[in-house]
Amino acid sequence: MNIEYRYEFQILLHLEYARQLTTGCETLDECLRGGFPCDSLTEIVAESGCGKTQLCLQLSLCAQLPISNGGLDGSALYLHSEFPFPFRRLHQLSRSFHLSNPSIYADHNDNPCDHVFIQNVHSVDHLFDVMSKIESFVTNSKTRLPLKLIVLDSVAALFRSEFENTPSDLRKRASCFFKISGKLKQLANKFGLAVVITNQVTDFVESSDGLSGLRIGNLRCLYSSGRRVVPALGLAWANCVNSRVFISRSDDIVCQERRDDDESGSSLVSGRARRRLDIVFSPHLPPSSCEFMITRDGICGVRFFLREMGCSKSVYNHAINFIPQAIAFCMNPIHLVIAISFVVDLVRFSHISLTSSNLCGGRTRYGVVFFPALSGELLV
Repeated sequence: MNIEYRYEFQILLHLEYARQLTTGCETLDECLRGGFPCDSLTEIVAESGCGKTQLCLQLSLCAQLPISNGGLDGSALYLHSEFPFPFRRLHQLSRSFHLSNPSIYADHNDNPCDHVFIQNVHSVDHLFDVMSKIESFVTNSKTRLPLKLIVLDSVAALFRSEFENTPSDLRKRASCFFKISGKLKQLANKFGLAVVITNQVTDFVESSDGLSGLRIGNLRCLYSSGRRVVPALGLAWANCVNSRVFISRSDDIVCQERRDDDESGSSLVSGRARRRLDIVFSPHLPPSSCEFMITRDGICGVRFFLREMGCSKSVYNHAINFIPQAIAFCMNPIHLVIAISFVVDLVRFSHISLTSSNLCGGRTRYGVVFFPALSGELLV
């Protein structure tokens, strides 16, 4: 066998059987064949507002899960160049994660946020300085959970204004790409880390050389919010990562959720937009895609959500159809009062949206009423 192909085959086998980090979403894990792999660089490409940071925050928490639950039993280092950092959202996800996985922290006086180390990065030089200290941090850290995940959010922001479009600057920029990816790959392979990097997109503009429309990976064209886009940083950076996933957003609203505003006390109605994740290229994953949405408690697959919501709606409709029968059998005042109360509850709860509220356990809780008519309690 050719040496080059033998080396690529060894990499493929290594990634196929490498430890993987769950995303905390059953639908995404199914698409990714278990999650994001260790010993590898995975890039998430998307426009602003698609959920790149949401997914990275969720991964930072899921890394703390035991290996048996799809986690890495470790902590996360979050390098962020997009300001300000969403501390409020992290704490919100952390509370849901803690409620869903109380056993992880039962014997320790800490919380999930204690194991997410946040470091701001202002420039490319600052990033190089931080990366040079990561190895010492991993080996000398006294924390309960060892470092197992590095997130860089985002790499494009560091190069937004530091380099011009001149040939010399483009060469310097490409050199920085390979130095950054080389150092991160070295850390990933040495310590068995999962490395996730986010990247932005730019609008597609047809150029004379045709490079901006060059097909890279499984998708001929990338579309988000109704327009054609291309990943930022070009072909040079695309050769620096092992896997690339693309998140797009559509204007379709999966459902609307009524929630209370913690600050003002008013009731707000927010729509949940449909997102789509596509595997652009990966040495160990076939072309695949899935749809998800962002909820208050994390990322939830659309297929899983609609399946569960449809089941609950069928229960609801069955209860509605059962009301006339229940009232017909109410021959005494006590049963009549119970039936009227039941109808009032149905009307009141019909305005509550069904929401997924478990972050990582694969289970779902819903804000719905349990119908006593289904167990015959109305007819006692």
